[in-house]
Amino acid sequence: MGLSKAMAELARNRKKEIHTVDDRPGCAFGLVTRRALEDLAKDFDRLENKINGVIFGVVLTFMVELWKTFRQ
Repeated sequence: MGLSKAMAELARNRKKEIHTVDDRPGCAFGLVTRRALEDLAKDFDRLENKINGVIFGVVLTFMVELWKTFRQ
C-alpha cells in the first residue's frame, strides 16, 4: 500500500509540473508579424468567399439556361 500511495502522490505532483508552450510573441517584430498574418488570413477568407459566390452564380446561371433550353 505504501508504494501505491507514493506513486499516486508522485502522479499528482507531476501534473502540476506540466509546462505549456507560450506562443505569444516575445518581441515587437513577432507581434507585428502575427497581426499581419492574421489580417492576411482574414483577407484570404473574404476573397475565397467572394470567389465561391461568383462560381456559384456562374454554375446556377448555366443550369438555368440548360433548363430553359430543354424545357422548350
